[in-house]
Amino acid sequence: MPRILVVERSAVLRSRLSGVLADLMPAAKIVEVATGFEALRTLPLQVFDLLVVDVRLPDIDGCDFLGFVKSHRNYLGIPLVLISDDAFRIDRIAGIRVEAWLRDPFEDEEIQDILAEFLEDSTMAQILSDSTWAMEA
Repeated sequence: MPRILVVERSAVLRSRLSGVLADLMPAAKIVEVATGFEALRTLPLQVFDLLVVDVRLPDIDGCDFLGFVKSHRNYLGIPLVLISDDAFRIDRIAGIRVEAWLRDPFEDEEIQDILAEFLEDSTMAQILSDSTWAMEA
């Protein structure tokens, strides 16, 4: 079962993202958190297959959070979808490898397109293979 961590400051967007992800991957376990510190406490508790992270977090700088995730050996291989409405922050993150960008505001179809791209990657296809959506794609 794929495990996805959604880190989004807005409860409305967090719920929307989780809903779209759940519709696309009914077998996925989706964990929602609102802050960077919550995400840092949650990451070691289980293995995640995908992180969806808002750059504008209320408690810590999203760029610092991303830098930590991408430099920590336990999290190096986790694909990362970045959400940002802030061009300055996107420029600051230029040195951090992210698998996909989601520019806020976004359409649900953009999330679907991003997941379709992941499915082209054999590793993600294997991770998501028990998803109904993955089998239909």
